[in-house]
Amino acid sequence: ARSAMLEARQRISLIGWDFDTRIGLHETESDAAPTELGRFILWLVEQSPDLEIFILQWDFGIFKTVKRGTTLLRVVQWALHPRIHVKFDSVHPVGASHHQKIMLVDDGLAFVGGIDMTGDRWDTREHRHDDERRRRPFTRRRYKPWHDVTTASTGPIVDCIARLVRE
Repeated sequence: ARSAMLEARQRISLIGWDFDTRIGLHETESDAAPTELGRFILWLVEQSPDLEIFILQWDFGIFKTVKRGTTLLRVVQWALHPRIHVKFDSVHPVGASHHQKIMLVDDGLAFVGGIDMTGDRWDTREHRHDDERRRRPFTRRRYKPWHDVTTASTGPIVDCIARLVRE
């Protein structure tokens, strides 16, 4: 996700049930970009004057955001930036939730799956129980292995995903 966002030129769309701006996007190469999601998003738009970022989160998720220290501050910073567009989805039946997890970059690369950009989700393919890197973003407490699937897609299928994202 981090590498794809670094390559974005015009638009990044992030859709999720939950976002925790304190999570680390682990470095894959040496660069000057922040690793913390909240700072990284702000950094991206400052580095690329043509880049816009659209973020859609389930509205009930805002209750978690309020309890997460700097997360509320970062979401406010995002919302105040003229090229970061933050919306909270409240258009669903009572008791239902917004459960899509999509990242779309420049309408050409899409990640679709089951993993939110939030704490307690990062893991490796090995799912080692004692992996020291698997820690919550603020308390640094360890959490159990997490298994989920996300697909990275290019080609004609991305046109369908882009239409869904724009809706």
